[in-house]
Amino acid sequence: MPAEELPAASVERAIRIVLSEVAALAHDFDGRARDVLYAANIMLFRPGESLPSGRTALTERLRFAEPETDLTALEGVLDLCVELSTTTQAEDYGPDKDLQPMALPVPRVKRSPDGRRSRVLPGAPRAYSERLLDIYADTHTLGQWCREKGDFSETVCTQVDDYFRSQQSVRSFVAVPLMQLRDARPLAVLNIHRNSEGILRTRAGSDPEVLDQFSALLGPFSSTLLLLLARLDRSTALGAPSVSGSQGVRH
Repeated sequence: MPAEELPAASVERAIRIVLSEVAALAHDFDGRARDVLYAANIMLFRPGESLPSGRTALTERLRFAEPETDLTALEGVLDLCVELSTTTQAEDYGPDKDLQPMALPVPRVKRSPDGRRSRVLPGAPRAYSERLLDIYADTHTLGQWCREKGDFSETVCTQVDDYFRSQQSVRSFVAVPLMQLRDARPLAVLNIHRNSEGILRTRAGSDPEVLDQFSALLGPFSSTLLLLLARLDRSTALGAPSVSGSQGVRH
């Protein structure tokens, strides 16, 4: 079978193999014991103009947004496909069993009217919007981050608190935009997390030099993931079957 006609499920597996290496890279970079779980996943960006209006499966899995949020009014959403995830303890490069499908909003307006507060959620949305790596040493502080630095309702802040306190496998994480050119719109965001605080040696605060070192090591993996995401988009467009029902990458 020509490479262009590979089933989407085969491309998804190839992506999980690369994600497994990414999680292992973060593990080795930190020098952690083998019982510390590392995981990686991809959230695909879907532009607001391509999203359906009204109640859909996508709105059902939208997290940390006001109930009246109109998807088409957003810049877009970052959509997590569980098939594009794995962990350092997964068998045969299987998906991360602790994850559930979810989508996160990316607003068109990034700041409050006075410019002091962010309307972009920390993590994947912020990495996407700022085109920069975004890292958090303790996910239990994210609700407070939203209250102090964000322009979010208390309902959303509480949802953030509740979610991360229930996700013991995600105690610290880093989000990395995946883009072909520095100024281009990212196609997706790569998330790497572990089940203890201080990923990428951040217990004492983020060290730019350390993060630059990790970014350099991550570069070849990011390039490979971009190639595979483009292949996934072509496979889906050709109608190749996928075990996840992936919609591919939307530009």
